[in-house]
Amino acid sequence: MENNEKKQYRISVSVAITDELEKIDMSGVDLLIAGYPYCRQTFKNPIEDLYSVEKTVEIMKPYLDKVIISLPVCPIDRELVYVGRMLEYLCTTGIHGVEVHSAGMAYKVNAHYPSLRTYFGCFANVYTDQCANVLRDMNVVGGVFPYELNLEEIEFIKNHSDIEIWLPVFGNYPVAFSQYCYFHPEQTDYPFHCGKECSERVVVDYGDDRMVIHRGRVIFSHKILNMLTHMEMLLKKGFSNFRIAGLLLQAETINEVIKIFRTETENILAAIEKGQSADPAETAKLIKKLEIFAPDGFSNGFFFTKRGMDYIENFYKFSAV
Repeated sequence: MENNEKKQYRISVSVAITDELEKIDMSGVDLLIAGYPYCRQTFKNPIEDLYSVEKTVEIMKPYLDKVIISLPVCPIDRELVYVGRMLEYLCTTGIHGVEVHSAGMAYKVNAHYPSLRTYFGCFANVYTDQCANVLRDMNVVGGVFPYELNLEEIEFIKNHSDIEIWLPVFGNYPVAFSQYCYFHPEQTDYPFHCGKECSERVVVDYGDDRMVIHRGRVIFSHKILNMLTHMEMLLKKGFSNFRIAGLLLQAETINEVIKIFRTETENILAAIEKGQSADPAETAKLIKKLEIFAPDGFSNGFFFTKRGMDYIENFYKFSAV
């Protein structure tokens, strides 16, 4: 970790399946977020029950100072008992921290389990610098902001708050969350009785080029977010913490993606030190490598929506498309 701090950037990754954890090359990871928070019952979820959490801790034992456990999103009353037991157990493990998905849960962790570092996920509704500063006052370290924020808005928050921003740079990103399962909407109480249909990749085409991936209670983007070609801009603007959204990715893919992003980032930082720009030909080669992991194509998410488009035009001094 010390070595990566000298490189002036860090990379985190989220992992949704217990069996994939031991396949992750932790030498390239600064923080690993374990667990699929949107439904505990998904296939081999590291946070399905206390036994699963204990197994996750055992697998990751050599790297606990780099591991964050993601708590369930919007836990209903009966789940809060389980969450409390999980937090009590995690306090005894030496784990790095937990990821929460609401200000209420951030308050609970800070008030009752202060030994755990707290981070927030993209559904925590942190849309402004004021929200970020409220969480910081609760000793929340940082997290991922809602994916619908554009880059200009995220930069404003960065410049007006004292909180770590983990900027997603690759992966399928969640665009909608429901209290109910998309596969079994008739079930309104937890636990759901299901056949874990979402263990398979389920793509739904709503027409007009609106294809999404359903997994339990969440809809993900069909195309993969990829910000590799914009890493130089992000680094020059002071962003230094990057997230690989790996909830729908296999470990082998995650390992290769991290290598590619580290290579590009190292090339950029070396060029900046010389007062130059990174070699676009080398970036193009790395993009080519990434293409095999995105058969449905790439997206830049919401980063360059209306105001964000103005932002990138001003930075690069050309018309963004």
